[in-house]
Amino acid sequence: MADIDVEPDVVRAAAPKFSAVSDGVTKAKNDLWAKGQGEGAPWGDDEAGEEFAKGYLPAVKLAETKFFQLAKAIEDTRKALDTAADRYEGTDQGVKRGLGKMGGQN
Repeated sequence: MADIDVEPDVVRAAAPKFSAVSDGVTKAKNDLWAKGQGEGAPWGDDEAGEEFAKGYLPAVKLAETKFFQLAKAIEDTRKALDTAADRYEGTDQGVKRGLGKMGGQN
């Protein structure tokens, strides 16, 4: 069986980097949307423009949803790393206490 070596402090130190990436994704999305909203509907309101909008606008909405989901998944990973570090550390300390009691140490 392979040994597992987890350093909770290292995991905790890496976790904030995920928040920074999540924030970057959110900022990129917001910047894109701000620029796009300022353009209005440059494709026009003629038949060709309406056909373009039928495909384009749902794609924009889908992209916005996916940006949000990506940022959330990255932030959730950060939270999971914090939780994993806490749980690993708690389990490790519990095992050490249990082994100490078995050996007659308190």
